[in-house]
Amino acid sequence: MNNYSLNFTVIEQFSSALAFGFLTTIALSMLSIIAGTVLAFPLVRGMLMHGRLLGALVNGWVNLVRAIPLLVLLTGAYYITPVLTGLKINSFLTAAVVFSVYLSAFVADILRNAIRSVPESFVQTGMALGMNRSQLNHHIILPVVLRGAMIPVFSMYLSLIKYTSLASAISVHELLHVADLIVLQKLRPVEAYTSITVLYLLIIIPLSLLSRQLESRLGSSSGRNRTYDA
Repeated sequence: MNNYSLNFTVIEQFSSALAFGFLTTIALSMLSIIAGTVLAFPLVRGMLMHGRLLGALVNGWVNLVRAIPLLVLLTGAYYITPVLTGLKINSFLTAAVVFSVYLSAFVADILRNAIRSVPESFVQTGMALGMNRSQLNHHIILPVVLRGAMIPVFSMYLSLIKYTSLASAISVHELLHVADLIVLQKLRPVEAYTSITVLYLLIIIPLSLLSRQLESRLGSSSGRNRTYDA
């Protein structure tokens, strides 16, 4: 190992593969974030149905998804689905679906807690002022929910981008998978993993800075919600 000498010129041979992996990581992240966020809204509605069978089922589903390690969900979906259905499935689409479902459970839980955090006195004050349900939602409930949920949801988005590296386990050609190929073919782990680290930082750092700007604009009162444990 002491005789190992850095040679980043090797990386130039895989520039096209790294570019493809970079774009794949971005595409997988965006698709999962959009789909996961959309899926979260009906889950929230179901979770808030107290005393109903549907509410219990939705809450059970959200808790189940959050409890299972993401890598287990991913590999299980990819290897078990063909056994049960006899169908050959696409690794990228499998990863997108699993990441979307996983994200939706966490976003739904964040939104539910944000909705529950709305003080009842706020709602009562709005009703005393003659507001209807639509006005209450728009002028009172929604601003409080956004303030309480935006930062932790954005934190989950950043986490999901990093979780996309797990897709290499099912041969999705994202950044980590490309780095593994470079190591396998050229035996250059330092150069390979350093290169993808830089590319991940190009994605994460601007979004982290944006998250900090959003947090500062929302005020210090939402600072306690800055991170969310996935």
